[in-house]
Amino acid sequence: MQPGTWGYTIFVLILGAVAGTLIGQVAASYGVKILGQSIANIGLDPATLDLRAFTLTVGFSLKMNLMGLVGLLAGFVYVRRTS
Repeated sequence: MQPGTWGYTIFVLILGAVAGTLIGQVAASYGVKILGQSIANIGLDPATLDLRAFTLTVGFSLKMNLMGLVGLLAGFVYVRRTS
């Protein structure tokens, strides 16, 4: 992926959010509960399409904690500064 493309931008933002969420979960397990506390739960319940020959289930869930938001913002700043 080349810097400046949409794919690169989305990859860095997702990577920042995932890394921040992991850091928040680890910090919460060591006693800093506020960093791992969930601040947003957004999503769609799973929807199932059964066509007898195959079944398709689609759903989406986004669970963000404080450090995930910080990681997302850090990814955004990184992308803005490198492009």
